[in-house]
Amino acid sequence: MSDTVPLVIAIVSTRIPVVPERGTYPRRMSTPPKEYPRYEYAIYLVNHGTEPIAATLTTGGFASDDDTLSDLMPSSSAVEVGARAAVLLERPDEGAFDFTFYYDLTFTPPGGASLRGIFGVSRWGGGALDRTEEEPILGVHARVIRAREWRDPSYFEVPARRGS
Repeated sequence: MSDTVPLVIAIVSTRIPVVPERGTYPRRMSTPPKEYPRYEYAIYLVNHGTEPIAATLTTGGFASDDDTLSDLMPSSSAVEVGARAAVLLERPDEGAFDFTFYYDLTFTPPGGASLRGIFGVSRWGGGALDRTEEEPILGVHARVIRAREWRDPSYFEVPARRGS
């Protein structure tokens, strides 16, 4: 089923060389570095299909500190993506990739039943460009993330506990 759903999340990273000003580099370095990389990121929802798609998108994440798991505040919004088009979801800073975050997407394809897919973005160091592929809609190389599977939204519902 995942192969027939035309939606993917694409993370585009752009390497920006930064030349440090004299005196701003660590003292332990005898000579200043010529440049060090910095990255800017853009996260897109990409529709490879031939029909526009309207969806509900929930995004959130998790972080851990001293063996405590923190749930980053989830937020939901409606999103529309044209046929063979992309929508910019956000421009996170490099620190965002210190967390595990997710995009939870529910939509109804033309002539079909509602589907839900969850895209997980695991912790990965900023600038991890080794897992990119050509993203033809965006016209650049990007880290492309596909939902593991698409299911009826009720599949993901957590049953109520007895006595609640």
